[in-house]
Amino acid sequence: MSVTRFSKYLYRLLICWVLSNTTVQATVTPEVYQAPVSTAKTPVLKMSWPRLAARNQRIELVKATELPEPSTEHLKPLLNTGGKLKAFQVGIQRDLPELPDWKDWQWQTVSGGQAVRHEFVSAGATGLRVLLQGSTLPAGMEIRFYQPSKQQVLGLFTPKDFYDSQVSQSGLELWSPFVSGNTIGIEIFLPKDVLPSRLHLRIPTLSHLDYDLAQAKFKSATLSSLSSCSLGVACASSDWQETAKAVAQYLFTDEQGDSFMCTGTLLADEDPSDQVPYMITASHCINHQNKANSMEFFWFYRDSSCGAGDATFIQTSGGAELLATRTELDSSLLKLKQSPPSGVVLAAWSLERLKSETRVTALHHTVKRPKVYSSGYFKQFVKATFSSPLFYESTADPQGNFAKVQWNEGVTEPGSSGAGLWIKQDGIAYLKGTLLGGASSCSRPHEPDEFSRLERFYPDIKPWLASDSPTLHAVNNRQLRPQALLDGIMIARYMRGDRGTALIQNLSIDSLNTDIAELEQSLWEMEAYYDIDGNGVVSAEQDGLLLIRYLAGLRRKALIEGITGDGATRNTANVVSSYLDSLIDE
Repeated sequence: MSVTRFSKYLYRLLICWVLSNTTVQATVTPEVYQAPVSTAKTPVLKMSWPRLAARNQRIELVKATELPEPSTEHLKPLLNTGGKLKAFQVGIQRDLPELPDWKDWQWQTVSGGQAVRHEFVSAGATGLRVLLQGSTLPAGMEIRFYQPSKQQVLGLFTPKDFYDSQVSQSGLELWSPFVSGNTIGIEIFLPKDVLPSRLHLRIPTLSHLDYDLAQAKFKSATLSSLSSCSLGVACASSDWQETAKAVAQYLFTDEQGDSFMCTGTLLADEDPSDQVPYMITASHCINHQNKANSMEFFWFYRDSSCGAGDATFIQTSGGAELLATRTELDSSLLKLKQSPPSGVVLAAWSLERLKSETRVTALHHTVKRPKVYSSGYFKQFVKATFSSPLFYESTADPQGNFAKVQWNEGVTEPGSSGAGLWIKQDGIAYLKGTLLGGASSCSRPHEPDEFSRLERFYPDIKPWLASDSPTLHAVNNRQLRPQALLDGIMIARYMRGDRGTALIQNLSIDSLNTDIAELEQSLWEMEAYYDIDGNGVVSAEQDGLLLIRYLAGLRRKALIEGITGDGATRNTANVVSSYLDSLIDE
């Protein structure tokens, strides 16, 4: 028996009251991650060193592209350690001269096709990565990157690894993995039926790193003088060392080609039957899909024992999908495209409101030390008001979006941005938020820092973390997948403000046997997921059209063309598709 529209109205008021007056206390326990069994072979060049190989035949090196050592003035942006935010620039953009057309290169005939290689040298660099841009990438193309002196190979990459660029007109882009040293090599293979004239690939830019990750120090004398007073996580208790396996340092490169270091934490979801590598970090580090695509991850980066000074790491590439980001909460949720190594931890988390003077711990990375920790107390909730991109003022506000913390051990430093804030209950460490920034430093260790509040960000990330998360479903049948020209249109009309019979006008639905109140209730229950482009505003012209196109089977450029605009955080076809994939059961 259907309820009346008035009853529905009262029900909705009750739900809203409960949600606004109830403290959410959901908790999720940690998991040790087991990477899927991979059949992929370790990437190797096909010829013996030092000459590059492809398809088991020798490939002669084409003359390298060499850049002189950058000037002190060019490196000056790396000195910008001011401000409260603690993302830290470790690399600068450098233009590369245009390469000859690929048809004019001396391609070598090899088994199954032809291949060529080239090296790029940026004098003085401690690490490099190059940007590849393409408009037409032939099927069967293979790309490998390598570091000559260490005989390190990173690859293979195919056209499927390129992504749609949202910041240039190049079409497709790929940032190479980070390679240590001042030289990075590239090998390109084309199948025998593909002419080099069909390869439309540019390499216009490299990112020159001045920071040696293995030694946690800068090469430039001015930068190497930066001090550190952080406490190595290898000196913490064994339970905190285990929790710290959820924490990674990552490198990303922005649309200009400058590279930065931040910290991220893997999160468990509520479904113990699967292990999805979700990562939470600060939105001032990662707030755009192009940045997420460029992410490189460094795992288990810590000393073997307290003060040992022998830190090593495991590096993974592939970037991530940006699932959700909120600038005003300084929070982003990502899904790694490649599996992290086995043994990392998917962190526990809690949505319970912090209480004043609760003991808290931060686990993070800095540019001067491997993985570190800080310990102190939560003081109060605050709001953050930015006066410039790097500076903000915090003022006490019980309803503020950030938690103020004061340390009695350790501090946060450049590179700590995105670091997790933790509490411990019954022996389990729970994540509570991520580092926005603050004033703490070696010279001012008792100045406060500010962290985001996970419970404020949770409604945005619930579709991925909650085991019972509602899905977008057929409006009049929760068990069915929505249809573009029925459910998609009703949802778009609801977004526009239509109610009553206007929702179903001229649609293939039995209006005489349809309970309009039931339809409105179903549409209202899905309302939290209607901001499909993530710009903070629900619009039939934008979000409704994206949904209809998706349900109609449109993907890639056809999905978003002419729709996503200013303020959209889900602004690529892949990210929009991923968001809707997570909400709609096939």
